[in-house]
Amino acid sequence: TTLSVAMSLGDDLIVTHVGDSPVCLFRNGHLHRLTRDHTMDQQLPDPAGAGARFRNVLSRAIGIPESGGAPDVCRYKLADGDRLLLCTDGLTDLVDDAAIARELARDSSSADAACEALVNLALDRGGRDKRRGSDDEEDARPVVYRYGKLPNELPSWFEKYDTDHDGMVGLYEWRRAGEKTEKFVEMDLNGDGYLTADEWLRWS
Repeated sequence: TTLSVAMSLGDDLIVTHVGDSPVCLFRNGHLHRLTRDHTMDQQLPDPAGAGARFRNVLSRAIGIPESGGAPDVCRYKLADGDRLLLCTDGLTDLVDDAAIARELARDSSSADAACEALVNLALDRGGRDKRRGSDDEEDARPVVYRYGKLPNELPSWFEKYDTDHDGMVGLYEWRRAGEKTEKFVEMDLNGDGYLTADEWLRWS
């Protein structure tokens, strides 16, 4: 089993990772990988050559005692406008970094819309991890997180609720605004525990 986790504490970002599901940072038009795949090819002197046949063979994973299974843990600083992407190799094997960067660069898109666009790109290229209609489809969805101020394209009323200015409204922000939990659950259309402007507008 692979695991990738990103946690932000203010502008401090903690990333922990084991396996081959990457965590990427989009900043100033460029996509940067924050993790290194724990696969056999990465341990060989020529990963792109003879080692390429081992690119899907995990060298470290949860549940493989002989590999140790210990995650890499790194700390970074976030800047205003950064976007984080957590995904599986089902996306990065099929969609190149330039195409991913183009989707993340769309300021008018919410995190949820960016995820949907990336899923569709992978499926259009023959996505091999999960397919539309699969019971496990939700497990394959990438996760996008926006850090910093709200883009100008988001509705001004959204800022009343999005007090940490990350482009999403969490339950704690919702409750702090005096709203009821039941309504939050109803509006959280994808069940991820956050409300985006897209979800809000679709619900209304």
